[in-house]
Amino acid sequence: MNAMPGAKSKLIPTISLVYLSVPILLFLIYWIKPLISVPIIALFLYSFYLTYRNESPFQLSFKNTKTKITIILLILLVWVILSGIGGLVWQNRWDHMFRNALFSDQVKYAWPVIDTSLSQPRMLCYNFGFWLPSALIGKLFGLQAGYVFQIIWALIGVVLAFALISEHLGKVSVAAVVLFVLFSGLDIVLFFLGKIHSNTLQTALPELLQGTHLELKLYQFSSASNTTLLFWVYNQVIPFWVVFLLLLRQKNNRSRLFVYMLMLLYAPFPAVGCLPMVVYQFLQKSNFTEESGAKSVRTFFRNTITVSNVTGFLVCLLIALFYMSNIATGSLGTIKINASSLMEFALYFSTEFLVYLVFLVLFRKTDSIYWVLMISMVAFSFITLGNNYDFGWRTCIPAAFYTMLLIMKIVTDPQLGRKWLRAALIVVLLMGSITPAMEVLRTLEHTAAYYTGASSEPLMSSSLTTVFDQKNNKCYDNFIGTTDSAFAKYIMQNRD
Repeated sequence: MNAMPGAKSKLIPTISLVYLSVPILLFLIYWIKPLISVPIIALFLYSFYLTYRNESPFQLSFKNTKTKITIILLILLVWVILSGIGGLVWQNRWDHMFRNALFSDQVKYAWPVIDTSLSQPRMLCYNFGFWLPSALIGKLFGLQAGYVFQIIWALIGVVLAFALISEHLGKVSVAAVVLFVLFSGLDIVLFFLGKIHSNTLQTALPELLQGTHLELKLYQFSSASNTTLLFWVYNQVIPFWVVFLLLLRQKNNRSRLFVYMLMLLYAPFPAVGCLPMVVYQFLQKSNFTEESGAKSVRTFFRNTITVSNVTGFLVCLLIALFYMSNIATGSLGTIKINASSLMEFALYFSTEFLVYLVFLVLFRKTDSIYWVLMISMVAFSFITLGNNYDFGWRTCIPAAFYTMLLIMKIVTDPQLGRKWLRAALIVVLLMGSITPAMEVLRTLEHTAAYYTGASSEPLMSSSLTTVFDQKNNKCYDNFIGTTDSAFAKYIMQNRD
């Protein structure tokens, strides 16, 4: 690996920080009262500069890789377009319906977004950070321009994520981008087990040929593939990828909390899943010395209680208070632990994680971060928040993504022997790739049907026009906040 010389050596991490910071700055400017936002923004910008200085040089050169980079960029561009972002192809009806309505609200309403059509005003309260730049474009140039910019914004994020993945691997690899797109657990096994259990095996092939959705077969427990996440919850997963990889490359604690904070406005549940890892990294990089206790404590605080981390904590607090305005907040519970749920979890863990853990152990690729994320995933899988199981579905994303990174190291390292074991891993990966293949197949089939006139179903999922439509929005509580919360009363800007 060769670090690029001069200022360009920090270009990728710097662009990543800018990419993540722009929506947060828009949130601070338009949602927070100036008396609070002005000093916070000043601290944010200064902390951004300190974080930039603290970033290590990008440890990868792109020289002599033009052909590979061209192929990789084309793959990533097609992947982003097929996700349905921007509406150039058919969108999955459920999640895109809500996301399109939310984006439309961000464009047509003044910021902060507050609906006053009912006697009691209601505010938009959701992890909407990803859409803010595109919504700003939509306000200036029209809704359709905003949708086009969503594609551009998403592509920038995905390209940055893969650049950071390449640095983590120490090479630019086409095999790595293929794994990025196709990595998944063995949902196909659960699919066939379900067919056998229900005596409907004869319907399996027709469903597969129609691009059936393979995940959520157990429902209470689910770990989605990268492609599924991009096709359904792109607003969370794209920023998550970038922040997670930035956290992995932090060499000390001086800006760690600031970097972690950048995830919260986009992906609060994955951020919770990452929190044990961040705490572990703080302890791991605490810089305690073998000298006197007092001096070691001073060293710890000097390298941890920094302007960047204090700013990160303050912004985390503001965003957390914002989320606490959501009407679903407080409905914290657990999945009932009994023989049935434990059996379902065992099936889930075996097909999503254990199947890869075997190879990681045999190739000696596990590490402390992996085990911290695994333990966190198990604990969070049994927690619920709101009226669904989204908390467990999303807090497992860090563990699944880190598993993929470790598997990538095995696949892209030609020095590793044991050919029979590598062959077995390839077979497992191919079985896993059926899950994202179904997502792509379903999109292609519906898109082709639209353009050939075989179907009149529109590409855009637009059956919900606004998230404030309480009658038709089946997930109303997920998006709406009350205007009598502490955040709304004392922190949020008054539009009047």
